[in-house]
Amino acid sequence: LATARATLLAEVVMVEKTQGAKDAFLASHPSASYVHFDDFLCFELRVKSIRYIGGFGEMSWITGEDFSSAEADPIAADTQATKAAVEHCNADHADAVLEMAQAFSGLVDAKKATMLSLDRYGFDVLCEMPDGLRRSRVEFLERLDSPVALREAMVKTTQAARSALAKQT
Repeated sequence: LATARATLLAEVVMVEKTQGAKDAFLASHPSASYVHFDDFLCFELRVKSIRYIGGFGEMSWITGEDFSSAEADPIAADTQATKAAVEHCNADHADAVLEMAQAFSGLVDAKKATMLSLDRYGFDVLCEMPDGLRRSRVEFLERLDSPVALREAMVKTTQAARSALAKQT
């Protein structure tokens, strides 16, 4: 129940088997010679809505129109680099992750914070609170449009967190 998942509600529609459709299928399945058989049909999945569940107590609906018009997240799309960045922040900058969580996630009493995932808007964090574990979110100061901007965003968000925490004391 703690991991993210999605359910797509969609209409499946048979579409014309064009050369482009066959080429697209073969790009993912290079040995699928059966794509040329007469009884091989092409279908399009038309997403009507998506039920997203990010973990316990974190869920939402996404319309088909919003899904169709969404653009890829350049940070989250590079899963290897994102994983490396999360591991680096947790291993080498745990103090900064905690300060950002305390300042911007609404969990001021957090004793420890572990970065879970990262995207163009910020990161998810799991915090150790006096009463147990709580998951929350830290937003970057601005949307990132390139992986190159990630380091600077982390530095600026850390500086802003330290400034905000200093004002609270």
